Amino acid sequence: MRKLIILSIILLFSFQSHAQNWIEPTFVTKTGGWYLDPEFCIDHEGVIHCVWQDVYEQFYSQIFYSNSHDNGLTWSDAINVSQNSEYRVSDPHIVCDSENNLHLSYDYNSSSVTSIQIYYQMYNGENWSDPF
Repeated sequence: MRKLIILSIILLFSFQSHAQNWIEPTFVTKTGGWYLDPEFCIDHEGVIHCVWQDVYEQFYSQIFYSNSHDNGLTWSDAINVSQNSEYRVSDPHIVCDSENNLHLSYDYNSSSVTSIQIYYQMYNGENWSDPF
């Protein structure tokens, strides 16, 4: 029994995690609305991708995108992916596939209970597709 206790203590100390190093907080964006629903993913080259909802009025918002090639130290200029000029868009989700394409989905006309739609767009490394 004594050997088991000693072994347990040795194992406990050997699996202690090392201290984490956090960078100083950085702004992903400075666009000007209220920022909601941020979502991140990392592609196979280590690029961090971020999408979020930028709310301007109660029934109007847009989806923006930015990326970082240096582990989040600096971020690209925000791009308006949704190009929405009429309704509230919300709840963006972004994922990366095995070919490094980005896939984005979000709710369109999300202020309406009866007319809400799910939109999808793909980024092929150069351009975002039109929403459908």
